[in-house]
Amino acid sequence: MILAAHKRWGTIISDGDAAHPENPEQQRGALFCRNVAILFTMRYGGARRSEPRFITLDDVDRERSLLWLVTKGHGGEKGERLSVVLHPLVEKLIWLYVTKFQPVTEENSVKGYPVFVSHGTADYGRKISSQCVRKIFDVLRPSLTPPWNKLATPHSLRHSHSIDLQQNTNEAGTVINIRWASLSSLDAYRAAPTHFVGELTATADTKLSELLLRLGLDLEDV
Repeated sequence: MILAAHKRWGTIISDGDAAHPENPEQQRGALFCRNVAILFTMRYGGARRSEPRFITLDDVDRERSLLWLVTKGHGGEKGERLSVVLHPLVEKLIWLYVTKFQPVTEENSVKGYPVFVSHGTADYGRKISSQCVRKIFDVLRPSLTPPWNKLATPHSLRHSHSIDLQQNTNEAGTVINIRWASLSSLDAYRAAPTHFVGELTATADTKLSELLLRLGLDLEDV
């Protein structure tokens, strides 16, 4: 997806960036940086499709390595801000976008304004719409190899993140960082054994095989 995103947006200047900034050339690749940062909030932050548009700089807690996401189903209609682990790549991509590419207007220069904004002419610098993430996937999906040209969705990235969490944490860590209401919510997302076989067999190969060899059991040619 990153390669497809670069092919689509990596060298272009958006219509809004061409019309508004004093030096449009500095905005070349702005959409690539913004859109990859959005994709990474889903893949490595577990954000749902509707959530990146609400992220503000206050939500990116670099000191404690936390990312706060407005979570549906928590705290009323808009949702409650819940924290997840802030992946270093998510932090760096957001920071790069904000410091190098984010349009600054009178409207969005106030504290607490969302990070991800439009680069279109009519709504330049305003918070991205709820359809922005859907459009990113609609543009990229046809460029992907099967089966991802049909299966790549915001939910599939979030699901991949849940598998990472299952591999590297426990059930509680997975539920907390995916922001489910209870452990029972994990049932539908439990990774199949094939997702863990690499890590498990690698550990066995490097440790147990060496021990068995020292004890006279050479399994190399078995």
